[in-house]
Amino acid sequence: MYKSHLTEKTNQAIKSTSTFFIDQLPAYVHSLPSIKKHFIRWTSNVIYITVALLFNWAVSAVLRQMPNMHQFPSNVASLIVIYFLLMCSYALFPKYTDRFVRWIDTYSSFILKSMNIMFVPAVVQIVEDKPTTGSEVGRMACVFLVGYFCSFILTTLLVRGFRFILFTDYRHLFRKTKKGMDTESAKEAVSEAESIDMPSPTSTITSAYFSNPICYCPTEQKHGPLHAFALWCMKESNFDDLAMFLLFCLCGAVFLPLSESSPAMPFFRLFLYLFMTILMYSFFSKLPAGLRRFFHPIIVSAAGMMAGIAYFERCKGFDIKHGVDRYKTGITFISLVEKTRVGWPGAGDLLAATMDVAILSLSFNIYKSRPNQFRQWLVILCSLVPMAFLVMFVTPMFAHALGCTPADSLAWSSRSVTTAIGIVIGRVLGSSESVLTCLIIFTGIMGPIVGPLLLKLARVKDDDYMTIGIAMGSNSHGAGTAYLVTRNPKASGIASIAFAVFGVIGVIVASIPALSNIIKNSAGY
Repeated sequence: MYKSHLTEKTNQAIKSTSTFFIDQLPAYVHSLPSIKKHFIRWTSNVIYITVALLFNWAVSAVLRQMPNMHQFPSNVASLIVIYFLLMCSYALFPKYTDRFVRWIDTYSSFILKSMNIMFVPAVVQIVEDKPTTGSEVGRMACVFLVGYFCSFILTTLLVRGFRFILFTDYRHLFRKTKKGMDTESAKEAVSEAESIDMPSPTSTITSAYFSNPICYCPTEQKHGPLHAFALWCMKESNFDDLAMFLLFCLCGAVFLPLSESSPAMPFFRLFLYLFMTILMYSFFSKLPAGLRRFFHPIIVSAAGMMAGIAYFERCKGFDIKHGVDRYKTGITFISLVEKTRVGWPGAGDLLAATMDVAILSLSFNIYKSRPNQFRQWLVILCSLVPMAFLVMFVTPMFAHALGCTPADSLAWSSRSVTTAIGIVIGRVLGSSESVLTCLIIFTGIMGPIVGPLLLKLARVKDDDYMTIGIAMGSNSHGAGTAYLVTRNPKASGIASIAFAVFGVIGVIVASIPALSNIIKNSAGY
């Protein structure tokens, strides 16, 4: 009796499975958005990234031929060059330039919306840093919080003060953009109004797809558990998430039994960790807004990546540091093209390369939201120059006064710039690179977490685009700018200008021996 019942259940399971794969699976595939459409979209994005990296390499080659410019970050130089070319083109062909920017905005916006995920590898690399004592961590945290809050509030006060002196009507601060650009920006801002941070870089399916049924069934049928699971996946996820998950499973299935000495191992390790990073950030960016205020997707994704790398490396007989070394090898696109360092890059290296593309893409964002009056540029420069000197000279002195080591104190001089610029300044001054990288990352993360609260405390209105942009861009560099891209597009353009100018000022100050010696002396050297 029991045997016949078991046989009946087995036959039902086999029948349900065969029905799913033969009858229902084609309907699911048919109901998915066009795979061809998404293939074209991803191919276009890859082409855009490749062209941008080649342009960045060309600018880097030119910088190395110029005296005293070989250390200047090529991504920031590319941003300046593209913006200059756009302005020259606008002076000659305004209509065609605006049309070109609207066309390329599809690809540049994709990169900018994915910008936050590019900070994850730098946080993961904290594993390789030397252990720090609890007292040193406490002193660093004190300097960090006091320095960030003071510089943020002082920046807002400076901007509003110079605006009060130079302007009487803020409504005419910005050039009226084309109607199409404003419409697109407004739609993006409204769609992201409930989000604290950047959306998932894999969220591209339209709302119409989720509102429609997965597949049309003329009559109700009793389906098996596979049907319910597939239905749940399609409702809760999207095409890109599902594709990334399947590729992650495929890479994991090959990676685990594959020998470490196999020539294919670097390839599968690269894409296993790449897909895992994207899926981690996609998952944690979908947490409720209240949780994301305390569990920032960058930090939580980095923690998840550390756990994932530790697990997969332990399965291969290695520790987490071995995996992090493979995750971020330091191989760049420029080193591969010029063959100065050849080898398999890691997933973190690919994301670091796309960071260069993201900074370059900010030039189009600056163009769309640029100021059109000299007085507006004057406000930006007059606000940033004193803040740059304050951060570079006073903060190291404050850190040294609290008892931080000279190397750690010196790292505070370049905490408010992007990682690429900060490392350049740190090498010129001789600060600790590991501490500097951590400071830069957490400075950027602080913008989306506490930036809106500080703006409210300073009574900055939502339509005060210049104050918001300068405060977020100069104090939280790329992460703060990425936060504003969908929430406040005009402010994100000003933020792009602010953190680029702030970084240029930092490089110039560090390159002048007399000023760099003053900074070193203030840090205790």
